[in-house]
Amino acid sequence: MYGEIRAITTVGTDIYVGGDFQRAGGLNGLPVNSIAKWNGTSWSSLGGGVVYRDILDSYVFAITAVGTHIYAGGYFLSAGGVPTTSIARWDGQSWHSVGGGVQWDAYGGGSINAFGVIGDRLFGGGAFLAAGGNRSIHYFGQWNGTSWSSLGKPLSFVNGKFQFALTDQIGRTYGVEASSDLVNWTRVTMYTNIGSVVQFIDNASTNLSRRFYRTVTP
Repeated sequence: MYGEIRAITTVGTDIYVGGDFQRAGGLNGLPVNSIAKWNGTSWSSLGGGVVYRDILDSYVFAITAVGTHIYAGGYFLSAGGVPTTSIARWDGQSWHSVGGGVQWDAYGGGSINAFGVIGDRLFGGGAFLAAGGNRSIHYFGQWNGTSWSSLGKPLSFVNGKFQFALTDQIGRTYGVEASSDLVNWTRVTMYTNIGSVVQFIDNASTNLSRRFYRTVTP
């Protein structure tokens, strides 16, 4: 691999990698454009990979599998020649748009930086203010295979304090953890027996230059 790898996922014995690279198998290797598959013996391209305005400007930050399909998220405008902004689905043969992708403004932009999967639901987080043209979806959205939807209120600040909505299966227990460096995590709060969407507000965020969050099931 010639370049940075930023995401990895597996399906069976196949390994999918994404990142900031143009070739797999060395400097003179196979052209792949930011995403490739390793089958245990050799590298292969996924339909020509993803492209922004130039192959040098495209990135894949997240990869995940939903069933046998691969979702790639990052910063790009097309996948295998199919127009789609920063998120695309690979069915094993060709690329597909995921509701048109995500947008930062009227000119597009925006990025997908992380994925989560529950059953057949795909959750995407990143830097965007709309998904699939829905401008009520900010930074975090859900794809059900057909359309995008928001989860509670958009991520935002309340009186300078960061907030987000948390929802999932009724009765589950979740912990919210925070970090300033993505290495050391501190438990901020716990939610037990969630019955609906709950709103989390971090009172400490006003005094910090950066803050990362994750939810965990104890």
